[in-house]
Amino acid sequence: MPKIVIRTTGLCLAILLILASAPPSRAVAESKTLTFAADSWCPFNCLPTESHEGFIVDIARAVFEPLGYRIDYRIMPWSRAILEAKSGRLTGLFSTPKGPEVADFVFHERPIGIMQNALLQRATSSWRYTGLSSLDRVSIGFVQGYVFPGEIGQYLAAGVAAKSKNVSLITGDMAGRHNVTRLAIGRVDVIAEDVSVVAYERVAQNIVTEFREAAAIGGPEPIFIAFSPMAPNARQLAAQLDEGIARLRSSGKLDAIMAQYGLKDWEKR
Repeated sequence: MPKIVIRTTGLCLAILLILASAPPSRAVAESKTLTFAADSWCPFNCLPTESHEGFIVDIARAVFEPLGYRIDYRIMPWSRAILEAKSGRLTGLFSTPKGPEVADFVFHERPIGIMQNALLQRATSSWRYTGLSSLDRVSIGFVQGYVFPGEIGQYLAAGVAAKSKNVSLITGDMAGRHNVTRLAIGRVDVIAEDVSVVAYERVAQNIVTEFREAAAIGGPEPIFIAFSPMAPNARQLAAQLDEGIARLRSSGKLDAIMAQYGLKDWEKR
């Protein structure tokens, strides 16, 4: 087979020089864009259109934007967000605890917040939690894709698998908000949710109905930004986030971010 000889002419050399001096390609620009998603879960992550996007979104912006990254924050159902991140279409997920559904994701070392799940009911309800069997007497609402710890978590998971009539799933971009609304208007008797989310939504929605915690679901649980296992720079981003949170804490900026939501640094509670 004859050799193919390519001769570099003056014109070719000029073209190569122009290409070398051209601005970065779209691929390079996109590599500096970090795309995160979650369902609306105020005060951790709220709607991108709201004046306050949630303290975890604010922290991510404060850490990554000075490093030259652009944050693309999207709202979508939680179960879909997990699938999108697993496939590599997202850089990661906002506001997630460590659990089996994200076991292969990359996590930073120190948490970016603390959650406390609980069963909550209307304060006027006469029902009392006295063990798993007492749950059979009430309708329970929670967000599709959420996984809860302990025996209550096992009860809820079994109810979903068996399609029990007293377990009611809700999905959508704002499932958490709608779940609180359903409790307030009596569509369900009990919801499983983070207590900070319920308190925030009660104020945000001007709900006059008072709620009461029926039972804690596990103990306080650290939450993180989970980076997709498909993201090539996931470990680098996780390390940068740890370093950035430490800088925000030492500078006092973290306290300022949390104060916007009526909260304190989770390490100072």
